[in-house]
Amino acid sequence: MVVAFFAYFLQSVNLKDSIELLFSTIEDLGFWGPALLILSQAVITVLLVPGPFFTLGAGFLFGVMGGTVISITGILIGSLSAFLIARHFFSNKLAERILNHRRLRLLKVGLTDQGWKFIMTTRLFPFFPFKLSNYFFGLTPVTFKQFALGNVLGIIPYQVLGVYTGSLLSSLGDFRNPQLLNSPVSLTIYTLGFFFCVGMIIYISRKARQSLAPVLGSDIDIAKSSDPPSDRP
Repeated sequence: MVVAFFAYFLQSVNLKDSIELLFSTIEDLGFWGPALLILSQAVITVLLVPGPFFTLGAGFLFGVMGGTVISITGILIGSLSAFLIARHFFSNKLAERILNHRRLRLLKVGLTDQGWKFIMTTRLFPFFPFKLSNYFFGLTPVTFKQFALGNVLGIIPYQVLGVYTGSLLSSLGDFRNPQLLNSPVSLTIYTLGFFFCVGMIIYISRKARQSLAPVLGSDIDIAKSSDPPSDRP
């Protein structure tokens, strides 16, 4: 019933206009703007709503450094909240049904062997269902500390790329740094930095896939029907 209500709500509102209004409100709030953006990131993570616009918006409004801190903090709070919801509010019967799924049993094996390192690796693989897995990990024996550590280390690369992209779009659009377009050197450095981040993400995701392959085997495509890679930033 809750899922049906939320689906109806998303259909009844203009998401694009709502996001633009939210960003405008955040910008007008001054000191409280980052807090609202952090809260928004946390809520959409718990509700399984795609959130690349929020990561881009963090970079657009607050630059690379500030936007990265804001985005990581919001997603971390949302991930930890989903983990705790599953751990303390899901019934034992539901947890047992979920954990008995063949593919999820394979994930549980990886957790037993590697702990926080396995969680970090799943975050670095772009086709893994990030938001759904927050709930799944809450049903496993992994400790809160292990989940928090693996989660925060794993989300950093994609958040940096998303925030960097938002900051670059802001600069290219002549919104935050009017002098950038008049400085070929600065523009070149900024653009090269972006492609460097993309290259690092590609390299990291391939390494993560290789690390997950021994555990998941041919089931490594588990997430292709869940979270799109664009949801990572």
